[in-house]
Amino acid sequence: MSGVLLLEQAVAYVRASFTKAQVKDVRAYAGEFSTAEMKNVSYNCPAILISLLGWKKPDEGGRLTGRHAKNHRMVAFVVTKNAKSREARMTEAMRLAEDLSVLLRQWAPMAQQPYASAIQAQGVTIVGLDDQPTCENLYNRAVDEQGQALWMVDWYQCAKGVIPLNQERPDVPYADRPNMRHVKIYDTARGGQAPGDTPDTSIVPDVQEKIDFEKP
Repeated sequence: MSGVLLLEQAVAYVRASFTKAQVKDVRAYAGEFSTAEMKNVSYNCPAILISLLGWKKPDEGGRLTGRHAKNHRMVAFVVTKNAKSREARMTEAMRLAEDLSVLLRQWAPMAQQPYASAIQAQGVTIVGLDDQPTCENLYNRAVDEQGQALWMVDWYQCAKGVIPLNQERPDVPYADRPNMRHVKIYDTARGGQAPGDTPDTSIVPDVQEKIDFEKP
């Protein structure tokens, strides 16, 4: 839940931070972007494609800790297509990657609107970056053959949130879900000692329990 919301709000923040003239296409992407994807994916340059590649336990001393906190690995692929020269494409992509890094470092999700309202409505907490993003030039011959330049902005961002009980199994109708707040347990074990001077330790008592999950 927290990862989905983080990706959605990151895309919204980046889209709002650049004009259409500066960046034509900002969208979520399903994974790592490579030269193979350039031939199969339609997008308009300059483009920023944002993805979530996984998460790990929050670092000690970070802004967000706790049982449900996760440190998400986020990446943004900056793609440009400048017809003038290879150097011009690289410079444009590098400039956008640097601008994006600054914007991400300035993002305070829980203090800036409309992101704060959307995040709080889902019962999730998303904090700003603890460290500076890193940038990498992914240029190679295959990228150049497409007449494009490709840079990657990489960062970690913590978010914390749990899925409400009635949303954990969206495939099960709400009316058919047990209400875990009302559970009755009936224990049929009987206390005391069986008749006789010496208990027979070879006999294992038969204990049965009945549990009723009451629906609302």
